[in-house]
Formats: sequence, C-alpha cells, structure tokens
Amino acid sequence: MPSLTPQRRVVIAQAIGQGSVLLATPLLSRIVPVAELGTYQIALALALAVQPLATLRVDFVLPGVQDDGVARRLLRLGHAAGWLVLVVASLVAAALLLSGNVVTAEILVHAGVLAVAYSWLAIDGGRFLRTQDLSALAIRNLVSGLAASLLQCVFVIFSPTAAALTCAIVIARLLAVALSRRKASKQVRKQSSWNEENPYTLQRIVTTVSTSLLDTAILQSFVVIPGATLGPVAAGFTGMSQRITTSPASLVVGGIGQIAQARVAAEIHTGEGRVFTALKPMLLRLAGVACVIGLAVAFVAPLLVVPILGPSWLPLQQLLPITAPALALQLVSLTLVPVGMVLRAERSLLTLNVVRLVLIAGGTAASAVLTQDLIFTVTWWSVSTTAGYSAQLLVITRKAIQWERHMVANSASTQNTAPNTSATGPHPAVKDQPTVLLLAKRFPPAAGGVAQYSIQVARAYARRGSRVIAVTQALTAPGWKIDDDQSEVHILNVGKGSQIIAFLKFLVATARILRQQQVQLVHATTWKMALVARVLARNTPRIVTVHGREALNVPRIVRRVFEGTLQDADLVFAVSQATKDVALAQLPPDSPDDNWRVQYNGLSLPVEAKASANRPVEVSPVEILSLCRLVPRKNVAAALRAMARIRQTANVDLHFRIAGAGPERGSLEKLAEELGISDVVDFLGFVDDADVPDLYATSDIFIHPHTHVGEGNDFEGFGITIADAMSFGCTPIVGRAGGPAELVTDGIDGRLVDGLDLDEVTAALAELVDDPALRARLGTAAKRSALERFSWDKHIQPAVALLPRSGS
Repeated sequence: MPSLTPQRRVVIAQAIGQGSVLLATPLLSRIVPVAELGTYQIALALALAVQPLATLRVDFVLPGVQDDGVARRLLRLGHAAGWLVLVVASLVAAALLLSGNVVTAEILVHAGVLAVAYSWLAIDGGRFLRTQDLSALAIRNLVSGLAASLLQCVFVIFSPTAAALTCAIVIARLLAVALSRRKASKQVRKQSSWNEENPYTLQRIVTTVSTSLLDTAILQSFVVIPGATLGPVAAGFTGMSQRITTSPASLVVGGIGQIAQARVAAEIHTGEGRVFTALKPMLLRLAGVACVIGLAVAFVAPLLVVPILGPSWLPLQQLLPITAPALALQLVSLTLVPVGMVLRAERSLLTLNVVRLVLIAGGTAASAVLTQDLIFTVTWWSVSTTAGYSAQLLVITRKAIQWERHMVANSASTQNTAPNTSATGPHPAVKDQPTVLLLAKRFPPAAGGVAQYSIQVARAYARRGSRVIAVTQALTAPGWKIDDDQSEVHILNVGKGSQIIAFLKFLVATARILRQQQVQLVHATTWKMALVARVLARNTPRIVTVHGREALNVPRIVRRVFEGTLQDADLVFAVSQATKDVALAQLPPDSPDDNWRVQYNGLSLPVEAKASANRPVEVSPVEILSLCRLVPRKNVAAALRAMARIRQTANVDLHFRIAGAGPERGSLEKLAEELGISDVVDFLGFVDDADVPDLYATSDIFIHPHTHVGEGNDFEGFGITIADAMSFGCTPIVGRAGGPAELVTDGIDGRLVDGLDLDEVTAALAELVDDPALRARLGTAAKRSALERFSWDKHIQPAVALLPRSGS
C-alpha cells in the first residue's frame, strides 16, 4: 500500500485482518460443536476481561512517553503483568483439576494463555503509536487477523476443539508481533533519550486498571453470565451474536480508534490543545459505522443466520435484533475509552463503571437466575448496556470539550511556565531563611481575583526574603514548578478533581510538605484552604484571607466549621472594611475581632504604572474602559445606557472598550445594537496579561458601576482592576456598593455613584467627558493615591511580623 497515507494503511489493514476473521466464522460454526465453541468463547471473554491486569494498561500510556528508558520500563512492566496473569490462572486451574473440576480448569488455562497473547498485541500497539510508526501498526493489524483466521480454520479440521482455537490465536499473535517488531526495530532506536519523570504513577495505575477492568468485565458479562447460569450453549449463542455484530464493525473501528488516540495525544503534546476538534471527525465516523452495523444486525443478519451458520443457530434470529443497539453503541464508546484515559478521565469513568456494573452485570445475573430465560436475560443486558454506553460516551466527549477549552484558553501561560517545572520539589532553604506555606485553591493561569491574589502574595513574601511553597489546583499539568518572576516561589499543583477529591489532595500534599520542611508560617488565601491548615498545622502561625463573596455563601452544614476556622486563625486579612463588616456579620454576635486586619490588596502592574505617561488633556475620542467579568453584578449595562444618553450631546467623540468574558456578553452586545452605539463600542473578550498595561495606558475613564444585584449573595470585596486602572491615571467611576467605595474619594480622585441610579451614572460620565481639566486632575490624583496606598508588600506586613527574624 505504498500510495496510501499511514492512517489509511492502519484502517485498511485492520479491515482486511478482521474481515478474514468474519469470513472464517461460518466454517468454524459448522465444524466446531456449539459446546466447544462456547468453552472457547468463555475463555476468550475471561481473557479480555483481565486485559487491564495483563497489560496494566501500559498500552494507553506509551503514546505519550518520550524517554526511551521510561518506555522500556513500562514495556517490561506490561509484559511481566501478562505472564503473572498466566501463572495465577495456571495455579488456580491446577487446584481445580485436583478437585475434579476439569471443565473449569480447562477454561482457566485457555483464558490465561489468551490473555498473554492479547497483551502482546495491545502493548506493541501502544509502542508503535509512541514511535509514530503507523506502518508497523498496520502490519500488526493485518497479520494478526489473517493468521488467526487461517490457522483456526486449519487447526479445527484436525481437532474441532477449544484447545485448537486457542493454539491458533497464540501462534498468530506471535507471528504478528515478530513481523511488526522487525519492521519497527530501527525506528525505536532512533528515539532520543532524555530525563523524564515517570508519567504512570502507582495511583494512576490503580485507577486506570480498575476503570478498564470494570469496563471489560461488564462487556464480557454478556457471555460469561449466561454461560455460568444457563450453560455453555447459551454462552455460545450470546458469544456468536456478539461476534456477528462486532466482527464487521472491527473492520474499521479498531483502526479509527487508534488514529483517534494518536491525534488526541499529538494535540496534547504539541500544546495546541484542540482535543475535541481532533476527536470530532473520528467520533462522527464511528457513529456512522455503528448506525450501519446496528441496522444491518437488527434487520438483515437474522435472515442469514440459518443459511450461513446452520439450523443449530436458529435462536440467533431472536437475539440479534435485541442486542443490536447495545453492541452497536459499544463500538463507539469502548473505542474511545483509550482517548478518555489519555485525557485523564479515568476517575469519572471509574465512578460510572461502578454504577454500570451493578445495573448491567448484576441485573443480568439476577435475570438469568430468576427467569432461566435467555431472551429475557439478553433483553435486560441490552437495555441497561445501551444506557451505560450512552453515559460513558457523554463523559468522554465532555472531557474532550473541557480539555480543549482549558488548553486553548491557557496555552500561552502553560508554554511560558513549562520550562520551570521541577519533579523533585523545592530546593532547601538557606540558613535563617523562613519558609511560608501558601494554600491557594486558585492560581494562574486561572482567571479571577483570587488567582491573581495568590500569585501576588506569594511573590511579595519572596521579595521579603522568604522561601514560598504554594500548594494549589491550577489548570497546568500536576507537579512542581518554579514561578517565572520569583525563583523562591515553588508551586505544587495537586491536579484536577471534584471538591472532595481536591480537598483530600490538599491534605495529603500539605501533610507531606509539613513532614519534610520546616514551615514558619501558613497563609491560606480562602477560609476553605485555612481548614487544611487548621487540621495539619495547629502549632504554626496561620493567616487566612477573606475576600467577601465566600463569606456570604457558606452552607449551613459547615457554618460552625467556618466560624471556628476564622476564630482560630492568628490573623484574618479582610481586603476591605466592607469585607470585614460582611464577614463578621456571618459570625456569632459575640465573636472577637482582635485578630482581624483590613489589608488592602496591591497593584498588579506597579512598575508599568509608575512608568506610564499622563494622557493628554484634550483627546478625541475619549477612551472609556471597562475590564471585568461580564456578569450582572458588574452592571456594564448601566455604563452602555449612560454612554448612549450622552453621546449626542458630548463635545468630543467617544469610544468604549469592554474587556472580559462572561455569560452577559451576548445580551450586552445586543443592548449596544439596540441603543445605536455598537459602532463606538468594542467587545474585546478575554485579554492576555501582556496587553493589559496598554489598555490602561490608553484609557481616560475607567467605569465600574457595580451593584449587589443579580447574583444573590455575591459581593465586590475590593476590585483589583479598579486599583490598577487608577495607578495608570485613569479617572474611575465606581459604584458605592462593597469594598471598591473605599478605593475612591468622591470628587478627589474619582467619582462614586449608585449603580442602580442611571441618572447618577450618566451625570458622572457626562461630567468627566465634557470637562477634560477635571478628568485630568482626578486621574492624576487617582494615580498618586493608588501608588501610595496599594502595595502587596504592605498587604503582607502583619504576617511578616510573625516570621522569625534572621539569626533567631
């Protein structure tokens, strides 16, 4: 196939190999007795069910491994697991043989041998995907199918037994592995070797293997449970119906699945991150194949059962239409499971598989035992399996979409921080250097005020001479890295997970750090993170920061925990007086506040702000800026309406830039069109950090007429973007609600307005637009005030006082 692309070679080779297996089915069904074929089917089902143990799913991990040494270790690990499965199966079979259970012992021996044979093929497939040697993969696909079908047909002529079928499979797999390795051996040696951390930790092995083990066990329950409860003949019928459905589909789905896995891995490794975009064409092709196969099995295959397979297989005419939907959907879902593992969705899939095991395997066994009816048993299996595979497909697809959104949104930040990764953790502290442990739920590249707060506080401690260890849950890869700006800031990302899983990860990581490091201070950036410190670091000075909103959204069930966490802290930082008042109102009336400090946040860009030049007094158009998350509380709609009112009477042209993303963007764009100002309003969306200084420096007015309306118990505790805009000389128009009112002195360095009063917002905007001298005077005062009042070094000063002095 010299003129074909490598991807097409893989698919075509898979089609030819599996096509030969399909063509051999009529001959095998007529030569091999149903009981013998049932014995073989049970052994094959068991072998496939233990494949996760026989491979440890090394085949799923190998495509992402770049270091030759790591790859060789994983290959040895996978092959050793396969041989261990065979040894265990043989020992159990020997014990059964001694007890007189010959049939079960024979099945176990066949299952162990088949498990090793299939593990060879699976691991070599991962090996070829790793080296991008699709030609060797195509040879493996072609030879394994052709040789297996040919040898089975030859062997059963002389011995129509399950043993003959098993021997044929083993020899065919050996031949396929030998020929494909010969083709690929030179390419493997071309791989460069460099130091790489083991990507397949014990925790991930256990989760991945458990997930895959349940998956294959549920799948093979269709054969094993009827065979165990209704006898080998029932297993023969269910196994044959499964083979009729999956064999035609395996002509292409296996190859498409391999290509999908390779494309997704390539997107992740190159940093592009368009996982769902790469996966979508493969998903559509698999869905198309599944629809065709499902319809053919339901309506065409029953008519061909007797003419092709013989009259002894007549019950298949009833079974095939029942099983068609489940087995067709299985082709799409199970083919994409390796992709789910690459995307680290094994935890979600494990939870789902536990539910599926109860509904599918448990329900099928109960149906078989209670009814002793094959049709009713298969019907239950088909209905529950269809629902289970639909849910599984939804999990994988949703994970791909989430992964793409996160990686595309944060690719630049991820690439910038990647070179500073560290597998071993923070370097030892120098003599007399204090260590600060920062517990932060959010951290850049995540957006939002809490993430920005966390990195700025960490850097401030480092500037004051401390070594900082930040434990967080970021969007980048799990593990250690060093901050780009401060080499003394060591960041440990505990990885993704639900709130409970994340909290447990924080506990484990913090406990390990406290055992290994001498920590002089723990600073939690939210009260939930302070709970970790309260549990593990009771004898270490503890700081907790309250931003405002989180104090208003404490579930009743944990309110006592919230109260105790704040009361036990050595210091509580409130980012504004308004925040302190709101938080204390949530505590019991007699709660002491002597450990509370109002500590204003610092500036994000103090160096750039000091260097920025003042805007000319007479400018046209007047540049108005809003930089925030587009949610109702930010009240950007009021700013648009105010601008529409004054546009006709203003002495100069106006231009309004709205930076930020959020659920309100669509409605705000529509409002701008309705007001007739869409020609002078630009929605910039998410703005990269590198472009923010220019936005501030080229703006005259910063408008932020926020309210407390629109999001229930929401609250504006400080407003870092307001302070940043002031530091560049932008004249602020700010709502009186919450903490931002403390940033601006009305008429001195900006204007305070009631965000719910459109007339007041309009009047303030008109005044600043029409009076450039006033605008310049307030802007100059705002810059001076912001640079003097807002500093991260000032913010942490009370905490620094708790650290031991040098030499103590």
